[in-house]
Amino acid sequence: MGFPVHALVGAAIAAALVVAGSAARADAVQDLAAVAGKKGPVIWYESSPPEAVLKIAAAFNKHYPDIKIQFVRNTGGGGIAARIIQESEAGAATASFFIGDVAQLIPLNQRTLLLSLDWNSLGIDPTLSPTPYAVAATAALGVLVWNKQRVADGQWVRAATLGTLAKAYGEQHMRDYTRKLIELKAMIYPSTFQLAQQVAAGEVDIGMGLYHSAQPVIASGAPLGLRFLDPTPVNTLYGAVVSKGGNPEGAQVLLAWLSTLEGAKAYEAAIGRGNPLIKGTETNERLGTHKMVEYSFAEAATIEKLDAELTQMLMAVEKKR
Repeated sequence: MGFPVHALVGAAIAAALVVAGSAARADAVQDLAAVAGKKGPVIWYESSPPEAVLKIAAAFNKHYPDIKIQFVRNTGGGGIAARIIQESEAGAATASFFIGDVAQLIPLNQRTLLLSLDWNSLGIDPTLSPTPYAVAATAALGVLVWNKQRVADGQWVRAATLGTLAKAYGEQHMRDYTRKLIELKAMIYPSTFQLAQQVAAGEVDIGMGLYHSAQPVIASGAPLGLRFLDPTPVNTLYGAVVSKGGNPEGAQVLLAWLSTLEGAKAYEAAIGRGNPLIKGTETNERLGTHKMVEYSFAEAATIEKLDAELTQMLMAVEKKR
């Protein structure tokens, strides 16, 4: 039994359109790269260690050797938006590219300091870009960690990043849960890296941490158990192009590359924090079928207010100790 000729012709046309679309997107990136290579470096702001970002830049430069990366670390990441605003208003050199969370993106976009672009035209999957001014680059994922010498796998209580879980369980539920943690005299740590180290050392039996913070401790051979929660609280970090930066074309090429599997894997290998939305990354594979929960851009004010409230509850008890 043969296939209808019109069906075969239709399939051929569809395939040709896909190939043409892919070629056009590749050409668009190459056109940007040609312009970017003639400009100064892409200044990149982020909280990650410089030695890690240098590895990412080296992998990027294998494809785009003429686009130079100049990395500036902003420890903690919380002050990136304020720095870009200050530098832009002063007419000083500022970042062309940065990776940060929604709280950093929104004030910059409100001041028209971020470029809004058709990211699909550069080959970026639309699922990575919920808004024209940002592309999902990586994410912090809430996990439970425990000392395997003190707590058997399975003998743990349900816990995770508190504020984000309100998306699944409701705000009042998480307020009540926080009060229960306070009754248990939970300890508060300024860093999830420090928390992972303390759990591995046996100073604490169990903790609520982040996936990427636990990886260096596990890699060292320490007896640290880890499990994703289901649902898993997520804080997506986005890449964005700064309108006042000196090389926005290079920033677009960099972000397009980071959105490929090769770029995402290079970032994940260097930083330890991967993109759960890109199939083939270790983070995506480890997460498996777990449901992810996160507040949207439109709900940013809600989660910011709730996070502050729950943090204040915990810190008020910590100060009394």
